Parts: sequence; structure tokens; C-alpha cells
Amino acid sequence: NGKCVTAVKELCVVVDLVFVAGRDIDMKFKDLNPNAKIKRMLRKRAIKNVEEQIVYQQKKVSVLLLITILLGTLFIVFQFLGFSQIMADGYHFTGPTSTINSSFIFLIAFVHLVHVLVALLALIVVFVKNLKGVYNHENYTGFDLASIFWHFVDILWIYLFIFLVFFG
Repeated sequence: NGKCVTAVKELCVVVDLVFVAGRDIDMKFKDLNPNAKIKRMLRKRAIKNVEEQIVYQQKKVSVLLLITILLGTLFIVFQFLGFSQIMADGYHFTGPTSTINSSFIFLIAFVHLVHVLVALLALIVVFVKNLKGVYNHENYTGFDLASIFWHFVDILWIYLFIFLVFFG
């Protein structure tokens, strides 16, 4: 067993020496080899293209996040304008003029509004982190969770629509 370990160590030393010698020979003759220059040039160009694509994708994601945040904010503004108009028409959430239908609609809309507000806060955090370059192909959990939270209501609204149309 001791002889095997010694033989493996000696083999490793020989491999290291061959690697170092080969690297030194490659370094000495790198300027004489036109293929090596082309390979280095192509490698540098590929790395630059990948870096540019990453920056481009990060900017694209930031723009799309900003548009989503603005549309979410606009939705909230229109929601309040709609509430004002509904109350001006005489439908109230509580009180003597309220009905079970108007109370239910206000309740659903209010819960949705709260969800959108919390989701907007999550998207703002994701937007700021994306601008700082926190997210990459290995670390995107926060981004993913904010997206799932944002789209959860889509599924809920489909369920409510089917329930209210067919069973309401």
C-alpha cells in the first residue's frame, strides 16, 4: 500500500512537471502560432459578447419590472376611482344601503387591492436588487418568489370568475 501511494505521488509530480513544461513551451511559442492568436481573439470576443448580453438582459428585465410596477400603480389608482364612482351611485360596503352583493364585491376588490400593494412592494425590492446586479443564473429565488406572489391572484380570479358565473 505504501508503494502505491508513493507511485501515485511520483506520477502526480511528473504530470505537474509535464503540464508546467508544456505551458512554458506554449507561452514561448504563442506569438509564432497564428491559430493561438485567433483562438485568443475569438475567446475575448465571446467573453465580451456574453458580458454585453448579461448587461442587456439585466436592463431589459429592469425596464419590464418598471413597466409592471407602473401598471400596478395605475391599477390601484383606477381601483380607487372605481370605488368612488360605485359609492357615488349609491352602492355601499356597509350601512342601510348596502347589499350582500355590494359588500362581497367590495370585499373581493379590497383583498385584491391589498394583494397588489404587497406585490408592488415585492416588485420594487426585486427591481432595486436587479439594478444592483444581485440576480443571476444561480441566484434568482427572490425574483421567482415575487413572480409567484404576483401571479397567484391570476389563478384566484379565474376560480372566482368560474364560481360566480356558473354558480352565482
